[in-house]
Parts: sequence; C-alpha cells; structure tokens
Amino acid sequence: MNRLLHYFLNLRLKQKLVLTYIVLTFIPIIALGVYSYHQSNQYLHRQAMQGMKDTAGVMADKFNYKIGKYNNLTNLIVFNSGIQRIFANQYEDLDNLAYDLRHDLDPFFKMILTIDKEIAQLTVYSQNDLPEYGDYIQSYDRVKDTSWYKSSNKNTYSPGWYYEQGELLLTRKFPLFFTNGKYVLLCIKLRYADVFQDINPPDLNEYGIVITDSDHRVIFSKTTESGAQLSLKDAEASGIPEGIISLNGVDHFVIKSRMEQPNWTLYYYAPVAQMSPGLIQIVGATIVIIMLCLIVLMILIGLFSNTLLKQILVLNRTMRSVGDGNWDIVIPKGTKDEIGELAVRFDDMLRKIKELINEVYHNRLLQKEAELKVLQTQINPHFLYNSLSIINWKALHLGATDISHIVTTLSKFYRTALNKGESVTSVRSELNNMMAYLEIQLIMHDESFDVNYRIDEALYRCHTLNFILQPIVENAIEHGIDQKPEGRGLLIVTGALKEDNIEFIVEDNGPGMSKEQIASLFSTAAKGYGLKNVHDRIRLSFGDLYGVSAESNEEKEPECVLFCHTRYGT
Repeated sequence: MNRLLHYFLNLRLKQKLVLTYIVLTFIPIIALGVYSYHQSNQYLHRQAMQGMKDTAGVMADKFNYKIGKYNNLTNLIVFNSGIQRIFANQYEDLDNLAYDLRHDLDPFFKMILTIDKEIAQLTVYSQNDLPEYGDYIQSYDRVKDTSWYKSSNKNTYSPGWYYEQGELLLTRKFPLFFTNGKYVLLCIKLRYADVFQDINPPDLNEYGIVITDSDHRVIFSKTTESGAQLSLKDAEASGIPEGIISLNGVDHFVIKSRMEQPNWTLYYYAPVAQMSPGLIQIVGATIVIIMLCLIVLMILIGLFSNTLLKQILVLNRTMRSVGDGNWDIVIPKGTKDEIGELAVRFDDMLRKIKELINEVYHNRLLQKEAELKVLQTQINPHFLYNSLSIINWKALHLGATDISHIVTTLSKFYRTALNKGESVTSVRSELNNMMAYLEIQLIMHDESFDVNYRIDEALYRCHTLNFILQPIVENAIEHGIDQKPEGRGLLIVTGALKEDNIEFIVEDNGPGMSKEQIASLFSTAAKGYGLKNVHDRIRLSFGDLYGVSAESNEEKEPECVLFCHTRYGT
C-alpha cells in the first residue's frame, strides 16, 4: 500500500489528474449504466403493461357495450304495454288470453330470438294464475328455490346478471304498478360461449383471462398457451390490483379492468418474457455506452480548464438560487464566450418567466371562470324554467302537491346555480341554492337523514363566488351519509363571519374517510364539477390562504371547511 502511495506521489501532475478522474468517474459511469439498464427494463415493462391495458380496455368496452345492449332489451320487454297487459289482467275468458299471447307476446319474443342468436331462451316467471305457455311463461314455483331468483327478488328494478351452474342469466323485475302488485320476473338465458367470444379471440393464445362477479366468483376463465392459470388467491397475494406476480414459477403481467355495466372485473395476464423481449440487447447496448462514455471522459479531462469550471460553478449557483425561489437575483456579468452568452440568455429567460407566471396566473383564473360559465350555459334557462313551470302547473291541477314541491325546489336550484351567468353571487343566494339541493336530496333519500343549519345572520350582507357550497354538501352525502352502515344520517352546515373572512363548515356523521380517500377528493381524476374545481376557483380569486379542506379521524366525524374572502354589497 505504501509503495502504491509513493508511486502515485511521484507521478506527473497531469498523470495524477488523469488517474484521479478515471477513478472518480468510473464508479458513477458504472452506476449510470446499471441504472440505465434498469430504467430501460422498466420502460419495456411499462410499454408492455400499457399495451395490455389498452387491450383489456377494448375488451371491457366491447363487453360493456354488449351488456348495455341486453340491459336495454329488458327495458323494451318490461315496458312493453302489450306484455304488461297480459300479466296485469285477470282473465276469465281464456280465448282473450290466447288472443293476447298470439298477438303481443308470441311474435315479440320470436322476433327477439330470431334477431339475436346469443339469446337461448326468454322466460317470464309469474306469481299470477296464468297458465304456463311454453318457455315464454312459467310459474315461479319452478325456480323459486334458486339463488338467482331469490337475489332478483331482493334486487331493485334494475337488471341483474347471474352465473349459475354454467348458465349466464339476465333478470329484470316488472314494476308492481303494471302487474297489479304481483311479482313478475323476466329471465333471459344467454349462450355462454357466444357472449364471451369477443374477449376470447383465437389469436391471443399467449394471454390468459379471468372474469369475476361482484362476489369474486369466477364467471369466465382462459389459461395461457403454457397452461398458467391465475387464481383470485394469486391476485390478492400480490398486494396490488395489477402488476407482476409469479404463476407456476414464471413472472406474469396482470392487468385489472372494471366492467361497469354488470359490476364485473376482468383480469388479463401474460408472461413477462413474452411481452418484453430484448433484455440481452439492452445489456449489450449498456456496456457499449459505458465504454464510449469512458473514452469521451478521457478526452474531456485534458480539455477542462479552471476558468471554464469557475464560470460554470457561478452560473450553477445562480440557477440553484433561482430554483430555491429567489426570482430577483442579479446574474453576474461574465466573459463574452459561450458561458457568458448563456448567463445573459438565462437572465433574459428569467425575466420572461416572471412575466409569464403573472400572465398564466391571470389566464388560469379566467379559464376556471369560463369552465363554470360553460357548465352553466349547457342548460337553456328559459326552456328549463318554462318546462318546470308547465310541470308544476299540471301537478297542482292534478293535486300532486309533492310533485309540485319537487319541481319548485328544482327550479329554485337551477335559477340560483345559473346566476344569470355571473361568477359572483350573494351569500343568501348561494345558501338558497344549497338548501334547494338538500331538499331534493332529502326527497330522494326518503328523509333518511337530518340537516341542521347554523348560519350567522351577518353573512347575508356578503357576497361570494357562485356554486361553491353545492359540490361540498354533495360530497358529504356521497362519501359520508350514503356510506353510513346504520343509524340516521346527520348533516350540519355552519356559516360564520370571522373578521374579513367567511367560513363555511359542512359536517356529516358518516363512517369517515382515510387519508387516501380525502386526497382523491381533490385529484384531477375526480368525477364531475367537484371539490378540486371549487378549491382552485377560490384560491385563484382570493389567494393560497383560502380554499377547501377536509378532515376525518376516529374521534371526529369528517368535515369539509371552506374559506373565502367576503365581498360586501347592497
């Protein structure tokens, strides 16, 4: 060791610098090469995953379209007046029944079966005293003990999809209003292989597919060409809905896609090696790049000078100061070479960026206001108000005061929401808009929750942004009260004037939310005109100290707090 140190000390200065740079740069270049290989590998994986996501999305969209088609078919059958008449009438003359069956039900069902070859059988199970009519009308006694029939009985009037003993069934209840209170159930039996042929093409043998229902039961399964089979246990063991898991000792990509219409889930998987080839080429390219970098560095070592390094360090310190937020820094004047020109251009760029920041801030404010106005102008106010007035008049004429109340409340809600296209409104009008919305929600929820208002009278002389409270109470209902497993819901709306600020608090007694759920409320992926849009509008109008925040923990029920400047007016 001492001999090596002595040898190094006796070398020429240039040799010392060259040897020092070689040692100091070799390790970073090797690390960079390994990192580049890892990043390239990850890039191939991401590309393969994206391709599989696109394919799975296309499959899910096709299946959603097909499911929607059959759901619409149930509407055509259930709301067919001729068929409703058959199950609503109490036939005393069988000739009349036979005529209705031949005239309404028989040709309609035959037409459906002829047009759509994927439908194997159409059957209506009835508790009426009607005689059975082939496969078209049968007594509920035949299927009353099956699980799908019991589940359909508990279901609402929406379509229900079931997979029982190898058969794919679609059920839909007839509204009791059209069947004299008798339970009548439509059942469509579909040909299993024909329904799933779109997601099982013969040219995708290297891929595997698993489809599960909302209870995690397997409805459809297809193994890969190598025989690898994904089980739900494997998917759950991975700890993530999609990614890489091992099947039969081989890593596989797994993609998860939701089928919204029947509330099913599609798992799509394939071997990693088959989806992302070329790792050997990546290793070879990485080694070549490392060698080239070492050669280039050897050349550049002899070209660096202290003057060049000094100017670069000065410019680097200046950029770092700007990165820390010091936009008023003065760029020192350097030499007239390229580094000096770069410093001058950086100074010009810094000045232009400061101007652009102010311009973009103003444009974002205008954009948010424009988005709200576009949302408001999507509704034709005069046509909407005239239509609601006609509905209200007819409801009063018929004595339907409950319908009149709903229509009047809805009209009030849209009138205050549109606000004649203005972005600023009075607090009284904004509260009226929120209260009208809550009245509609109470009717829709069968008065299943209570609302408590605690509004400071001083607020009514103030003005604020339009359409900011309704999205907050909507989120409180959707993520709080609607998720409450038992007990009566409670919504508390508090408004107070604190110095020159307005504070609104919306609280609910729901089950609470995790930090991830709270963060998702303010994400760009949130659906509709939600909290993020309200939050952005308030901050753009009044500054970063104001906006919307949400809290939830075990001791304290979730609440959303909104801050904004007050605006006084007559």
